[in-house]
Amino acid sequence: MSMYRESNSTLDSQTEDNIIPIWSREKIGCRCSRGTCQTSPDSTSFCESCLSVQTVLDSYLNTHPDLECDELVEAIWNLQCAKMQIRNTFLMFPQQPPDDVIVTMSKLQCRLTTLITSLEKIKQENQLYLLLAVIARETDLMLKSKKAQWWMS
Repeated sequence: MSMYRESNSTLDSQTEDNIIPIWSREKIGCRCSRGTCQTSPDSTSFCESCLSVQTVLDSYLNTHPDLECDELVEAIWNLQCAKMQIRNTFLMFPQQPPDDVIVTMSKLQCRLTTLITSLEKIKQENQLYLLLAVIARETDLMLKSKKAQWWMS
């Protein structure tokens, strides 16, 4: 059985029906730019971006309970959390950031390009692969857009 479906974790009342328990998101360190993503049992709200990911995952895993997709679900949350951390970085540096931030963002963009290419080769008719591809593409576009803004200023 999937670790995301085990019943031995403690869930708050709002996430009682969610398949992905708090401890798995906490392990990944999910934080959004508004600081409202669930990172502890005391927190009860998600930003819109993380809420939509949670909704898609819950819906998919409820309708496909027999699938073992732990790594894919974890990859989706890791990428979603990375996207939100990038968004936080952009909020911290509205103008051109320090060189080390630019280097890190460039490396990340190269990795995203590789991930997107790999996902396109897989072309699985699976909603979770599609969700991962969408988040990767969205993050890549966010990076490209911000880089263009930095060079224009």
